Amino acid sequence: MRCSVMPITSLPANSFAIAGNHVDYFPVDQEFKVLRSTGNDGTYTVFLAAYSDALGTVISVNEAVPDATVDGYILLEGAGKIFTALEQTTLSVATLVRITRTDGTISGYTDHDIDIVWNGTTFRALGGYVPSAISTSAGLNVDNLAIEGPFTVYLAKADLIAGLYDYSTIDVYLIDFSDLTGGVLVLQSGKIGEITVKDYGFSAQFRSKVDLLQMQIGEVTSPTCKAALGDSRCGITLSEWTETGTVLTVASDKGFTAAMDKPGGHYVAKNNSHAEDVDVEGADWFAYGRLTWTDGNNNGLKMEVATDVVLAGEFGFTLFLDMPYDIGIGDTFSVYPGCPRILSTCISKFDNVVNFRGEPHVPGETKAGDYGYVT
Repeated sequence: MRCSVMPITSLPANSFAIAGNHVDYFPVDQEFKVLRSTGNDGTYTVFLAAYSDALGTVISVNEAVPDATVDGYILLEGAGKIFTALEQTTLSVATLVRITRTDGTISGYTDHDIDIVWNGTTFRALGGYVPSAISTSAGLNVDNLAIEGPFTVYLAKADLIAGLYDYSTIDVYLIDFSDLTGGVLVLQSGKIGEITVKDYGFSAQFRSKVDLLQMQIGEVTSPTCKAALGDSRCGITLSEWTETGTVLTVASDKGFTAAMDKPGGHYVAKNNSHAEDVDVEGADWFAYGRLTWTDGNNNGLKMEVATDVVLAGEFGFTLFLDMPYDIGIGDTFSVYPGCPRILSTCISKFDNVVNFRGEPHVPGETKAGDYGYVT
């Protein structure tokens, strides 16, 4: 039987720390040994294991850690059983995929033919679930993995469209389903990338942590504003521009009419310090802005506004995409106007040119080919 040996990097209070994220190897009550240390050799029992960017995996134990000298190794015998299973003529391994959404909801899926319960998570056997081959390298190339599967009661099409799985953390393991105490082999860990929604299923791309190294750091000059409306660089206070309304009629999952509220007899935007040229009832005042549902089936979800018009005192909204759930009469929402991030709009609509973060007067690439001529 093979073993996992990990050097100790620090000793927080009554704990051992090791580099990397190995929380899944140390469930509660898991025993492990410390060897070749100055004064901490022995067998310990896990009380709690947690990961932090600063310390790595911190393993709190039930026993006292007597010596403060940072040295030695953690020997985890059970984790080596998965390697023994891979050496057998008949394999008894399955893939586990754990998805942790940004709201903390955890779901698990497996390509095994029955559900697997491991480390407190139920990994459900979805018919048709297919993990692709995993391609990884020691270089800076982005590791590739795609996961495909059908929609189920545990992973609904509407939830994917609603963006509930955007930026979720995904962990992929290999486990010996004949001995769930034998540890796991961590195949990949990263974030969900692009999600493709099909008629009866989905395909999700995986982005490993190496992908973060491909991100552009810094900014280049641009004729358009690089700030987002309402952020600290823009300086606009969104609450001073946000209106509220109630749905009157529904034409489709992205089209409806609404009555807008007028607190104190005025639109909210009319009362702010940039109100000289505010025209809330003008065509496309809210175009490219964001609408947030505060009631109904889509409560809490957001969508960008494509167009808006005012007819007979009623606002007609068309959103860029269908809402994942039905819009209902009486549903309430809040919405603020859009900003195309160009200088003229910053002046005329928001009176905020002092905070414009673009460089509209810097010559572009086409100027490099200009030449003089004689008249």
